Amino acid sequence: IQARLSESQVSLAEKSKLLNETIARSAMFEQENNRLKELVSDSQKRTEAEVKLSQVRVIDLENQVSEATRSREMCQLDVDARSSKLCEFETSLAEKSKQLEKAAF
Repeated sequence: IQARLSESQVSLAEKSKLLNETIARSAMFEQENNRLKELVSDSQKRTEAEVKLSQVRVIDLENQVSEATRSREMCQLDVDARSSKLCEFETSLAEKSKQLEKAAF
């Protein structure tokens, strides 16, 4: 009976040791899992910040395009107005030239 009791105690001690090792490994895995969750969370936050920054840049670029379009339209209106004045001047110059020719004869 004493021998069986000793064997049981040894077996129980081995099982206890294995259980403690399993608990220790489980704690290490949990720590690693928590560390990985934190890394994922940080990465998600960085990605969200980058997306927001990109959205701001897109809005800024859209505003720049709108401003450039307005500026181009204003330049085109100015060119059209100057062109019209030039046509008027050329017409006036042609009329005066004809009048000078008539006066010369």
